Order: sequence, then C-alpha cells, then structure tokens
Amino acid sequence: MNIKNYLKRLNYKGELDTTLKTLKALHEAHTFTIPFENIDVIAKKDISLKLKDILKKLIDENRGGYCYELNKAFCFLLKEIGFDVQMSFARVLYQNPTMENGVAPMSHQITIVTINKKRYLADVGFGGFGIIHPIDIDSKKTTKQYNLKYKIKKIKNEYYLFAKTGKKYSAIYKFDLRDYLEIDYKYGNFFASNAPESRFVNNFICTKPTKTGRITILNSEFKIFKDGKTKSKKIDAKKRKKLLKRVFGIKI
Repeated sequence: MNIKNYLKRLNYKGELDTTLKTLKALHEAHTFTIPFENIDVIAKKDISLKLKDILKKLIDENRGGYCYELNKAFCFLLKEIGFDVQMSFARVLYQNPTMENGVAPMSHQITIVTINKKRYLADVGFGGFGIIHPIDIDSKKTTKQYNLKYKIKKIKNEYYLFAKTGKKYSAIYKFDLRDYLEIDYKYGNFFASNAPESRFVNNFICTKPTKTGRITILNSEFKIFKDGKTKSKKIDAKKRKKLLKRVFGIKI
C-alpha cells in the first residue's frame, strides 16, 4: 500500500501515531473527502474487493465507493499505520428494503479499532447518517458529531448504533464482535451489487457529509442538507455529470 498517496488523497497532513486523536482525524478526513457512491454498480460493473483494485479506484481514479470498498481500504490503511483493527459485519436496520420478517441480513462492512483496551466503531462507508468520527462502543454517552448525534446501546450480545433523525433516535444498524471470513464479505458484496432488491442496484447514490450537513445526489435529485434543513432540485443526466465533477471531484 502506498500510504503517502493515500494520505495525499485524504488531504491529511497530521500525526501518524496510534492514538484516538489520530484515528479521529483520519476518520474525519476520509468521510469528508472520499464520497460514498455506487456509480459502478449502476453501470453494471463488477465490484472488485482486491485491495489493489480498490486503491486504484479511490486514489488513482479519484473515485469513491461503498462500504466493502471504503472500509476495507480504511482498515488496511490503519493496519499499515499500526492500529489494532478488526473487520466486522452489521445488519442495517434503517430503511432497509431487504429485511424479511423484521430480520436484516449481514450486509454492511464495518471496522472495530482497539486503542488502550477500548474498542471503537470506525465506519467511513455508510452514506446517509454515517458517522464522521469513531465511537467508543462501550460508552453509554451520546456523541455529537457536527450536526448529528449518535449513541451505541448494547442489547444482549449485540451493539446498536442509533442516530438522531429529526426529533427521535433511530436504530441505524446492529453489529457484534465476531470475526468474519473474507468469503462473507465477498458474498455480501455480490448481493449488494447484483440482487434486484438491493438499494444500490435500484438507486444512483453519491454523497458525503459536511460540517453543516450533507450533500447528496440521489437518482435525479441534488440535495443539500444544511443546519437541519434540506434543499432539493431536480437534475438531468447532463447536470448530474457536471455536479459529480464539481462537487465530488468525480469524472465519468
């Protein structure tokens, strides 16, 4: 892995030690810089989980990706720096069209980082309501991250991530601390990028957070969420292509 080029892509010039402060800074830089997008899924291209292919896409091609790409790349970056990391899986609960009888499949890749025996949820690949900073999974405190508030609640052997959506907290996803195999992520990736019921197969998405909210292209809409209010306008394919380049730095 070329860490120098990765850090350049993130516009990161901070420390490279294994402290929580550095993890927080890297996490924020990643979410603010590299967008969550599924352009290749919509284009019916295979989504490679080979690290060299992911890095080529994110760094050399100045693209974004979704959880299997973004969190895998971030996990390996943290490993190279020296962090104690573990890839894991989550079941998405918020507005999930693939749930059956109230049960969601394991479909979202996350990262668990251990620092001084404390475990933190790191996730640079969720999109809407995605965290900007890592969260101590054993803390019962609410954490404010710019305009959003989060909390993690342990129920039996599972951890639930909640985000404040409007006036109430909603469960975004739940996860455990088991180790999963590479083939688990491979099959999750295949489902996300090919299944007819997958939201990524049916919707064009490109989004990233800002310090005041979030900017998003969703199908034929361009949305700016700022200070609790959303402005939206319709866009055609030509305008969408221009916005991808101007707002997200993506040229297609």
